[in-house]
Amino acid sequence: MTNILLINPNTSESVTRQLALAAAPLTPPGGQVLSRTARLGLPYISNEVGLALAGNAVLDAYDAARAE
Repeated sequence: MTNILLINPNTSESVTRQLALAAAPLTPPGGQVLSRTARLGLPYISNEVGLALAGNAVLDAYDAARAE
């Protein structure tokens, strides 16, 4: 079974839901989309500072997903 780990680099849960819905048709048979929202950072990434925070947020979300 192949799953897709989808990490939203901002803190917006509604964006995460929209991304997961868009990714669902790309999931292989028997797989699922495992979506995660950044636990830290900004709700909207609009500048270089937000982008830098998002990079750390993605790594944090990845580590948390691996620990599950």
